[in-house]
Amino acid sequence: MTRTRMTGIAFAFLVLAAAPAAGQNAPTIEIVCPRMRDELLSKVSRIEWIAKGADEAQTQRLLLKIEVKTKGGEFIVIADKVPNTGVFDWDTRNVPADGFPNGVAFVLLQATDPNNPDAGVLAKVETPEEAGFIVDNGEFVEKDVYTALGASKPGKEGVP
Repeated sequence: MTRTRMTGIAFAFLVLAAAPAAGQNAPTIEIVCPRMRDELLSKVSRIEWIAKGADEAQTQRLLLKIEVKTKGGEFIVIADKVPNTGVFDWDTRNVPADGFPNGVAFVLLQATDPNNPDAGVLAKVETPEEAGFIVDNGEFVEKDVYTALGASKPGKEGVP
């Protein structure tokens, strides 16, 4: 797994949740990683989250759909019905089948409860446009992709 953090700027994430039943908390999702506008993912990289249901039993049952997109692109499902373990290892070279294009990317997580399929998506969270991370599988990525995010290409001066 390869992950490089180039600075420490964090962004807030929008969490949308279905209205809870009376006396219950609404399910929530938070993206833990990648959540930095300058985080670099390559090869097999980890997506991490915290998802909570209305109660502990629902938290255990939640299933996640994980989607990614390039800047200005459409979301592509990279995994569906993922158990709520809080982690998913994404091989950026093979999912989708022809690999994810190098450049700025965004993630969308959606939670459902298999015991209540009629409820649909209970909570979702998306990387905001200003907080996209970078996918780079060792192929040349245009410098402007990095500068658009206010970051430097890894290996350059001042970047780990």
